[in-house]
Amino acid sequence: MILPLQKKDPELWFYLKKHKMLALFECILSGLIVECPEDPKGFIIEKIKSLQGQEINAQLIWDMFISEENKPKESMIKSSWIDSIFDLDFEEDNQPTPEMYYTAYTFYNTYLTVKAIKGWKLFHQYQKEKKLEIDNRYRKARHWHRKRVKWQILIKWHVS
Repeated sequence: MILPLQKKDPELWFYLKKHKMLALFECILSGLIVECPEDPKGFIIEKIKSLQGQEINAQLIWDMFISEENKPKESMIKSSWIDSIFDLDFEEDNQPTPEMYYTAYTFYNTYLTVKAIKGWKLFHQYQKEKKLEIDNRYRKARHWHRKRVKWQILIKWHVS
């Protein structure tokens, strides 16, 4: 099981929070996603150089590296994406408990069982309908054959 970054290395976690690196990564990724520059590495270097010498504080906004004509109305990257990229966990309660696993397993297992039973039911219903259709065709064929045989006998009897 992978432990969240804050549990693996608290010093690194504190460093990322102190220097607002997660917000910086969000700004850079949003810029890359929207702008799609030809040289992504150059784009990243240019944007980081534009911040060099400035104090990184509350000025980091997710769309600050996006040109005005391309700015979307809402963030392209949800914070949960950043959390999953760096395997972060802000609260200990975010980890599934054994009861949650059991409930999820039971729900999915029930779903699959019901789906399988419905599939078998449809398959057997189809087989039953197919057999009835074949029986109906045999009955019609026997009826036509008997009628044809009777007609031939009648023609032979009438000619003689």
